[in-house]
Amino acid sequence: MRTVKFLFYRLRDFFSAMLLLAMLGIGCATTISAKDNASDILLGEKPSFEHMASFKSLAEAAPGTDRYEKARVDYLLERVAKSPYTFLRNGEEHSPARAAAHLKWKYFRYGDKAPNAELFIENVATVSNQSGEPYLLKVSTTEYYPMRIVLNNELRFLDQVMQVYREKIKGEEQKRQDSNAEAVKPEQAG
Repeated sequence: MRTVKFLFYRLRDFFSAMLLLAMLGIGCATTISAKDNASDILLGEKPSFEHMASFKSLAEAAPGTDRYEKARVDYLLERVAKSPYTFLRNGEEHSPARAAAHLKWKYFRYGDKAPNAELFIENVATVSNQSGEPYLLKVSTTEYYPMRIVLNNELRFLDQVMQVYREKIKGEEQKRQDSNAEAVKPEQAG
């Protein structure tokens, strides 16, 4: 009986010490180190743009306008919401839907600090206002990337796609004008 009491008190002391360490943030906590070499990581597979509402808004808006910049931010939010990864904010894991909802709220709240997508990333979407800690993207149990890098990758990818898209539209428009000009010439000759 005496041995059982001894073990009970030892275990109680051990768990009390562990609880105290956990409350102080010492010993038990694991440090998460984020990789800064994420030049190619996106928020998931490359998107199918024709099914994205934000892409349609981008295609209709003129570059540099408020509407275009809002559509770029909407694209980032849409990508966050559909990501297969886990998001870390202030040390807590969040689903893509929860992360997107939080970023939408921050964009609504602090939108004046984000007149374009680059400033949205810099001032709103990548650091906690509460703790100052950067938001992280958890790709696997051992891989974490700063949201700043991943969102900038997404934006760079989007801008490349938009440039190709605009060149394609411009080429198609030029072909249409050329064929219209060819159709008019025979009528003028007659």
